[in-house]
Amino acid sequence: MQWLYLALCLIGAVLPLAQFIPWLAEHGLHLRLMWQQIQGDRLSAFAWADVVASALALPLFLWLRQRHLDHASSQEANP
Repeated sequence: MQWLYLALCLIGAVLPLAQFIPWLAEHGLHLRLMWQQIQGDRLSAFAWADVVASALALPLFLWLRQRHLDHASSQEANP
């Protein structure tokens, strides 16, 4: 199962970077142009909204999961 997670992690890193690095090489770090292109059409806006939602949801999920695990381990320590 660890190999699957590793493969998914690599795919999740390589695919976006394969699109971003050529754009960055062509335009440099031109944030205003990047923002204009993000809002250029609904599909781009949808993709970026998904990225932002995921970026907010993941730390929340990890925090809640850790709280659950801490609570479960404290229950086992004190029967």
